[in-house]
Amino acid sequence: YRVIGFEFGEGRFRAHADASLHSGVDEVVVTLRDGGEFDRSLAKVPLELFGLEMRSAPIELRLPISVREFGAVFVPGSYRKRRLAAEFDAVIFVRTTTAARPTPTGVRPSRGHNSPG
Repeated sequence: YRVIGFEFGEGRFRAHADASLHSGVDEVVVTLRDGGEFDRSLAKVPLELFGLEMRSAPIELRLPISVREFGAVFVPGSYRKRRLAAEFDAVIFVRTTTAARPTPTGVRPSRGHNSPG
C-alpha cells in the first residue's frame, strides 16, 4: 500500500468548531495566508491539481516543515512541523476546495442509495 497525504491551498470545508464535538459541523473558509509553509509553497506551482512523489523528494522536504493540520475539528492557526517525506509516499495538492454539501434532510443516505443527478 501507499500512504498519500492531501493538502489544499484555500477554500471551504466542513468541520466542528470545537473539540467537544457536541456542535454540528460548520462551513470553514481558509485562505493561502492561513496556510503553513508547505501549503503556501505548493500554491506557488501554477497548477490547480497535482501530485508530488515524496520518496525521492529534495532535502527541503525531508526536513521539518510547517503544515496546516486539522481533522474533524478545525482550530484556526493549528500548524505542526512535520517530516512529510518520512510520513507520505506522495502528496496530492488541490489549489481550491469546496465544502461538502449537506443533504436537504441533513441525513446521510444509506449505502448503495443512488441519488438523482
